[in-house]
Amino acid sequence: MVLLGCWITAIKAQFNQHQADSLLGVLDEVIEDTMHLQALIQLGELYRDHKSAEAIEVLKEAAYYARLIHDDVSLAKVHATAGTAFGRLGKVDSARFYWQSSYQLLGVDTLSNKGGGLLNNLGMTEEMEGNLSEAVNYYERALLIFHSLNDTFGRAGISNNLGLVYKKQGNYQRAMESFLLALNGFEEIEHIAGQASISNNLGMIAQDQKSYVDALGYYKHSLQLKEKLEDKHSIAITLNNIGTLYKEQVQLDSARHYHQSSLDLKKEIADIRGQAISYNNLGELAIVAGDYRSGLELNKKAHALAESDPHTKAMAEVFIGMAYQKIGQSQEAKRWLLEAAKRGEQTGELSIEYDAKINLYSLFKNSNPKRALTYFEEATAIKDSLFNQENTRALTTLELEYAFEKEKAVKDQEISLLNSEKELAALQLRTAKRRNLTFGVLFLLLAVTSIILYRLFTRIKAQNLIIAQTLEERETLLKEIHHRVKNNLQVISSLLKLQSRSLSDETAVAALQEGQNRVRSMALIHQDLYQEDNLIGVSARQYIEKLCDGLFKSYNIKSDKISMQMDIDDVTLDVDNVIPLGLIINELVTNSLKYAFEDLDRGILSISLRQELKGLQLDVQDNGVGLPSSFSIQKTTSLGFRLIQAFATKLSAELNIEQGDGTHVSLFIPT
Repeated sequence: MVLLGCWITAIKAQFNQHQADSLLGVLDEVIEDTMHLQALIQLGELYRDHKSAEAIEVLKEAAYYARLIHDDVSLAKVHATAGTAFGRLGKVDSARFYWQSSYQLLGVDTLSNKGGGLLNNLGMTEEMEGNLSEAVNYYERALLIFHSLNDTFGRAGISNNLGLVYKKQGNYQRAMESFLLALNGFEEIEHIAGQASISNNLGMIAQDQKSYVDALGYYKHSLQLKEKLEDKHSIAITLNNIGTLYKEQVQLDSARHYHQSSLDLKKEIADIRGQAISYNNLGELAIVAGDYRSGLELNKKAHALAESDPHTKAMAEVFIGMAYQKIGQSQEAKRWLLEAAKRGEQTGELSIEYDAKINLYSLFKNSNPKRALTYFEEATAIKDSLFNQENTRALTTLELEYAFEKEKAVKDQEISLLNSEKELAALQLRTAKRRNLTFGVLFLLLAVTSIILYRLFTRIKAQNLIIAQTLEERETLLKEIHHRVKNNLQVISSLLKLQSRSLSDETAVAALQEGQNRVRSMALIHQDLYQEDNLIGVSARQYIEKLCDGLFKSYNIKSDKISMQMDIDDVTLDVDNVIPLGLIINELVTNSLKYAFEDLDRGILSISLRQELKGLQLDVQDNGVGLPSSFSIQKTTSLGFRLIQAFATKLSAELNIEQGDGTHVSLFIPT
């Protein structure tokens, strides 16, 4: 059976017949070339997903008009749409041709969302044909474009597609990292369809590793999100995967139910290739259950629909041969199995060729032992090749993981080298200054000194250029380090969120949410550091506003329930101070939001941070119910207050807690 991964693509809009009729009316009336061209392009885009063959005919006419008036911008759009229409029909070569043509026509516009999207599409075509290294190349080029555009959706989509390639390579570590980065991006922009696709793909990772309970959890979460969006194409993919999951566990009734549901949806949306896959899966289940005639009928339907999918067609031929063998029609079984073996050999799919020949051995072992032995030997040779492929794949996975670790080590070495170069440059500069002084004295004595001074000047200029370049590289590396730290913290945050979904204990879920908020407070710091020009300092006002806004969203606090008052001086804090200060504010605001206003209709929470002569004064105050009269920070077992006390000690700060009309916590941090 086939597991189906989810690429990130736009949800297909419902076909609008009224709009199509209006455009056809425009085409009948409008003669002017430019307006005629634009109407054809709109009609092609409308037909693209639902009437792909008709879309191609319309787009051919549009291409004629675009060339006629030398409009390369419109021609690029026509070819991009045609590539997608051919892709819907399963014609990969044609899709690739038009997407490549569109990319070339973009010219300088390739560094845009359009260019990134076309590179993504070309990566998908390479991936479908098994050219995984080429797919990675296209995806990484697209990722660079979306990074440069600060396009969170684009980055998340490409990270997901890279995860699919890494999964096919057997590199589950890189696949999981890519999927979690993608999930974090889609959660950041609240993109439900993206989150649904990632959950489906995480389910495939868990299934490959035989973690069936986790896999089912991911698939069902994906299904819930997709049902909200009414995305029938994606729903069918996840239903298919749940069916394969139950088949692996030999729960045939459940497997049949989900594969039939997937097939029903694919019929509804006219997904021909998808129907072929589902008929094959249902046919295989029937054969396993001993219902050979039903299996034969289902797999023949798959074979008829799989004209553009050699893999699915070959699988259908194997199943049809097996069914004929079981019902005693040896000649028909032989014909279909030979065809499957031939197709497997042509496409290089050893597993299909093996299945066909091992069944041919079984077919002939009683009636023609000599011929059966030939098929058995050929099947054994293929099995050895498959075994070698698995070993090679395992070695490749290890090599990829080693390369990943090596890449990290090289980065560390580069940072160390830059530090050494900086010290060397400073030493060279001091030496140059001494020489400059000596040459200045000698200038009074010797006329030839002018030549030496000129050479020295040239050397110093070159050294200054090297120093400037080194500082620029150091700044770039610092940004990359802060970016990687932020990404790693976001991955941890996503892992905590995923873990909380599998828990039913409210206390445990709350603890994980608090941990996630603490991680997010640190991630915000590193995000500000690599996005701003100042790599060693963070704006206190911007950081505290983002931190509190995130906490209000995390606990679903409405502004009409609790209002936030801030009086923050615009001071810049270094990393050593802002991390503990941010965690203290995180704990104080969290405590107020969770406990201070339980019995109040409306509350006020205020934060003040002022720069004073000898340090910083932080005040966090609410008008809530206050702390218990017996409360003592020295004796409390609360993790939050213990963290506050620990971080205050780290900052050498003076901590005071006052109770009256609510709670008032003040902290003076000497500088």
